[in-house]
Amino acid sequence: MCPMRAITHLSCPTCGFTRALVLLGRGEVAASLALHPWAIALAVQLFVGWALWGAWVWGWLRQRPDRWVPRAVAMNLLALGVIWLVRLVTATLPPSG
Repeated sequence: MCPMRAITHLSCPTCGFTRALVLLGRGEVAASLALHPWAIALAVQLFVGWALWGAWVWGWLRQRPDRWVPRAVAMNLLALGVIWLVRLVTATLPPSG
């Protein structure tokens, strides 16, 4: 179903991400890290973003936390690209699920 895999026969930068998040949700941290190392980092970021938004809603923060979203998205895309390149070079891309 992945267009990149269909065209290039390579896993895309997010390949295995959903499966890694499911494993993380089950408490299987090592398996999650093996499938996609950025899943834990993104889960933590989402939780922190949710907590900051709640703090703003309750008046504990002066500025809306969504002003950091563009920078966070850019940094995550950069991290995904670097992780994908390292996994491509080291032949550790996950198999298709």
